[in-house]
Amino acid sequence: MICEVVINNISRHTDNIYHYIAPENEKNYIGRRVVVPFGRGNKSYEGYILGTCDKSEYKNLKEITEFVDDYNYFNEKIAGLIKFLHHRYFSPYCDIIKAVLPRGVSLKMLTIVHLLEKDDDIIKSKVKNSLIKEKIVNELKENGSQEINILCSNIGRKNITSAVKSLIEDNIIYTTEEKNEGQKDKYIKMVSLLLEREEAFELCEILYKKAKAQARVLEVLLENESISLSELLEICETSHSVVDALLKKDVIDVYEIKAPFEEEVVEIENEHFVLTNEQKEAVFKIYESIENNENKTYLLHGVTGSGKTEIYLNLIEKCIEKNLQSLFLVPEIALTPQMVSQVKKRFGSSVAVIHSMLTVKKRYDEWKRIKSGEVMVVVGARSAIFSPLERLGLIIIDEEHEGTYKSESSPRYHTIEVARYRARHEGATLLLASATPSLESYYNAKEKKYELIELKRRINNKALPDVMLMDMRKELEGGNRSIFSERLKSEIAKNLKNKEQTILFLNKRGYSTFVSCRNCGYVPKCPNCDISLTYHKSGEFMVCHYCDYKMEKTETCPECQSNKLKHFGLGTQKVTDEIENLFPNATYLRMDADTTSKRFSHEEILDKFKNEKTDILVGTQMITKGLDFENVTLVGVLAADLSLFQSDFRANEKTFSLLTQVVGRAGRGEREGRAVVQSYYPENDIFAYSNSQNYNAFYESEIELRRQMKYPPFCEVILFTASGEKEKSVYNYLLNFRKEFLSAINEEKIGADVFGVNKCTMYKINNKYRYNFMVKMHYSKKMYERIHTILKNNYKDDISIIVDVNPVSMY
Repeated sequence: MICEVVINNISRHTDNIYHYIAPENEKNYIGRRVVVPFGRGNKSYEGYILGTCDKSEYKNLKEITEFVDDYNYFNEKIAGLIKFLHHRYFSPYCDIIKAVLPRGVSLKMLTIVHLLEKDDDIIKSKVKNSLIKEKIVNELKENGSQEINILCSNIGRKNITSAVKSLIEDNIIYTTEEKNEGQKDKYIKMVSLLLEREEAFELCEILYKKAKAQARVLEVLLENESISLSELLEICETSHSVVDALLKKDVIDVYEIKAPFEEEVVEIENEHFVLTNEQKEAVFKIYESIENNENKTYLLHGVTGSGKTEIYLNLIEKCIEKNLQSLFLVPEIALTPQMVSQVKKRFGSSVAVIHSMLTVKKRYDEWKRIKSGEVMVVVGARSAIFSPLERLGLIIIDEEHEGTYKSESSPRYHTIEVARYRARHEGATLLLASATPSLESYYNAKEKKYELIELKRRINNKALPDVMLMDMRKELEGGNRSIFSERLKSEIAKNLKNKEQTILFLNKRGYSTFVSCRNCGYVPKCPNCDISLTYHKSGEFMVCHYCDYKMEKTETCPECQSNKLKHFGLGTQKVTDEIENLFPNATYLRMDADTTSKRFSHEEILDKFKNEKTDILVGTQMITKGLDFENVTLVGVLAADLSLFQSDFRANEKTFSLLTQVVGRAGRGEREGRAVVQSYYPENDIFAYSNSQNYNAFYESEIELRRQMKYPPFCEVILFTASGEKEKSVYNYLLNFRKEFLSAINEEKIGADVFGVNKCTMYKINNKYRYNFMVKMHYSKKMYERIHTILKNNYKDDISIIVDVNPVSMY
């Protein structure tokens, strides 16, 4: 028997399926983990078997050295999914397998980092300009020699390879190699993300070219609110220094807990809500597809507060009665604690929740529990789509419009597309749901590819919030320079008087966006990146969130020596300062990346807001979803234009969804809700659509624009981005790549719009220059295969290229 083996090594050179002869005494090959001889020196590498065949076109095949264990980590269906993801998203096989398998399943050589230089003065001279190096050395001083992944975790970084290499060259540290099976370390230190998701995604893309370990750490933290340091190091296969480097940049936070995390024991509550007629009809239609194995895809379009969650729970219950398993995906576990709690209370121990706070071992145990068939319901974020459910009957994707369902690091898959693949090949029903469906999903429903179900009313026919749109230009003309309009001030005061709660939304954390000299116009910028430094009031410093560069706050302009430095921009911290000034007796909480860096901090803030009846909750995008508080009657949206004028064809859609979702947090209890939306461009139609929650009008307007401009769903967008330290080399590389692409397009006679090579919006990050070009085309299997060939033929060590299919961010 001949086995198709994928080598567990990240390189375009080895990103292939290799044929090996299987030992005669083994069977059930697919999904097995093996050690194989590879290359001229027959160096041993770990690999996974994706398939088998009877014959091979290759000669002199080598034999598999050993089977690591007697366990099939995935079945033939998942093997097919891995091949599909490789073809569809141009990601290396090993990246895909790491996404599919539980963290910690890896036979690898561990790199142990040791401190060599003892002289503090020498060390200081070598690390003074690098936050990462400084953290690596300090960690080794405090805790001794460490495995490089653990070192990464302990210093809050994803990738410290370049820093370690530099320290080795400077004779500050040295490394040794040890063979290890993984899952040994059980640390109490925890790591969490401080940045907003959008900032973290951008930083992750930047770091992935030069500091891959740092990028991997960010990638994991984007999926997980908090994670143990040892787990993070093991997942990312990196070291403490990476974590230290990210910590010094204020990208992450590292803290200690007294005991390992343990799942809470939840008592099952048998309380069932009486379904409305709309809910009953929805449950009946969808379950009919499950019962008849019709393998349909449904789009549940329900206004905010229409009771979509109860529909999910009823369908899951019916699947359990039929001995079918359900997969329930949410945008972010940490931001939907109420939803997760409802599922666990309803179904108890038959629920597995895949989240970041589990240790590597616990997560692996949960994965094995799922694979064994003990679990009937899996709740999780994006990565849970790969859960090894053998009797999959239903996949639910809540808030399907959310950008978090698109992976921003390799493999760059979209969860909905993976869900469609699994549903089609495993005979399951797929349910997509949102109050603001993505244009692509709603278009598919209109084209009868999906079956549309609508919930047009809130539970108990509660009214949608009354929305007041305030023109902030008129506020300025009237002499109001506050960040609050006069109407919002009066509405907050009214709520305080009536003992009702208020949510204030601003999609920007921190105190101010940048610092500028009013005398000469000087703006402090990062010397390594094409970006201004962000001011953090709490630490009185300015920092670049892309490369760790940090400088102390200065009172004097270094260009003209004036003292006219001013902070520009608006952040959540400044909002709370304004609340203190205007409403000194009001209690408030702030919920953003700065205040939710600790483990369970999301739940603690929301519990405090609910149970202690805090007057005002100020927050960023994380307060727009999954929150249901009966006493919230007022929502204020500050600077609603922030996302409207981004250089992204989805800007209108993102703004509409964001505003509709956050306004929908008001009036979910007995009292009527209202919202005040502040804008400097209120005449934009998006505000009229979102304020009335008129999705259909928005859709008709936006879909026509997409059709005229030839954007999804009328084509696919592929973004090719190259980066490297030599600007001219990067530019020429991408020009040649584009030339080969155009030649392939012509040979295959594929219709496509191929745009020119341009500087990226974020032109320079961490001393790497970035260029890209965009392609609009319809999917073509032949053309995708040609792109794979072009990627392999143009592989260069000093230039990285990313191929992103239908990207969420166009920066």
